[in-house]
Amino acid sequence: MSSTNSDFFNSPFTPKVFFVPDADDPAQAEYLYTSTNDSFYDATITHPRIQRIDYTAGEQWIRSEVGEEEELKRGKIMAIFGPSKKYRKFYITTLTRGMLRGNPIMIAGSCVRRVYAFLPH
Repeated sequence: MSSTNSDFFNSPFTPKVFFVPDADDPAQAEYLYTSTNDSFYDATITHPRIQRIDYTAGEQWIRSEVGEEEELKRGKIMAIFGPSKKYRKFYITTLTRGMLRGNPIMIAGSCVRRVYAFLPH
């Protein structure tokens, strides 16, 4: 979702309990989440777990939320990680971008405007 600053910042956020889309149960969600994070070269900080990030790409404001379609139609967002310990990047994963194959969508920490965490367990 991208929009003007006013519309963007006034949109609601509904926190949810941690999940990975299409996981059969919490144990599988945990496995998918940790094994995906472990595959990154630059390990990320995994707590709190991220449900949504708002960031800029050039002049465009972008919202990425777990379970929603990625902004550029690269698939359903499966997980969001970050910031990475060394480079301070955030990683957005879809099935074909970082989860099962390919590289995640990388967002520079300086571009991230808001981070929304899942509800605590």
